[in-house]
Amino acid sequence: MSVQQFSIFHETPGEKLAAWHRPYAEVFRGHAPVLDVGCGPGYFADVLRELGLESLGVDIDPAMVDLAKARGHEARSGDHRLEGCESGQYGGVHISHVVEHLWGQDLEQLLRRSVEVLRPGGILIVRTPNWENRYVREHLFWGDHTHTRPYPRELLVRMMRDLGVEEWQSGAEPVGMNDTFVVGVK
Repeated sequence: MSVQQFSIFHETPGEKLAAWHRPYAEVFRGHAPVLDVGCGPGYFADVLRELGLESLGVDIDPAMVDLAKARGHEARSGDHRLEGCESGQYGGVHISHVVEHLWGQDLEQLLRRSVEVLRPGGILIVRTPNWENRYVREHLFWGDHTHTRPYPRELLVRMMRDLGVEEWQSGAEPVGMNDTFVVGVK
């Protein structure tokens, strides 16, 4: 059974996802290669490729890794431990809709490893459902049975800062479900 088979992202047309991902992918210009944690079928990697940026996708679900590879992307199975990634190997790390699936100590390990694999000056982007959005809080968040807990922006910023990543931008997206985002620099 596929871990992500119930994901709402598989019901969203690729063009909409590309438009949603594009502003974040643009931030990685000059910061490749990019490690895309929770790469799914490779939608973010599609946009990175359009921008001429090299990436590696990592996903806990082997079926998603196979789909990303079928789209022509480099991808492999992995989890929050980022095993096989070397220190200073990446110019950017992108973590989208992953942290809400992790308990606190696993999130801490993911963020710590993300900082380790980043080069100095590298970019770390974390995106997650916005708990302050009432519809997300009361309906959408718990519509995914694999969500464990929400993470507010302030907590993510503090955790990243404690690991040596300075907040560059953060907030809530102006459209859609107003996802929470944090963009930091190592």
